Amino acid sequence: MARWILCSTPAPTAVCFSLAVQPDGKIVVGGLFTQLGGQTRNYLGRLNADGSLDASFNPGANHYVESLAVQADGKIVVVGSGGLLRRLNADGTLDTGFNPEASSSVFSQALQLDGKILLGGTFTSLGAKRALTSLDSTPMAAWICPSIRVPPTG
Repeated sequence: MARWILCSTPAPTAVCFSLAVQPDGKIVVGGLFTQLGGQTRNYLGRLNADGSLDASFNPGANHYVESLAVQADGKIVVVGSGGLLRRLNADGTLDTGFNPEASSSVFSQALQLDGKILLGGTFTSLGAKRALTSLDSTPMAAWICPSIRVPPTG
């Protein structure tokens, strides 16, 4: 049976960019929207396994969400425009121990089997560390990485 997720804004520009299914079957939804299931949700929300809006999950985001990932411990990694790079606990509360501060937009992510997070985007640094370099150590600041994939073997 097909299910439809309705993301909307007052103007017809709403887009759902990313979905992530949690171990309990709940679906985290991220994108460029201000409503989810008819209720106010700024760029980020969650549906119950039956497709109804999870009223207990409303962390909001200050920029639109490009990508979501659920880590093995149930925490949710949220990345997006404007340097959005946050991790939420499984219940939607902010993981205050995780705040690397990307210098610009983060478009994609992938989780490695060892728990490390790979990121791609237009950022040049995360906190005080340089974010990306090529194999020959040439800075990749001008590159845009719209997608990252980790093979099943890690």
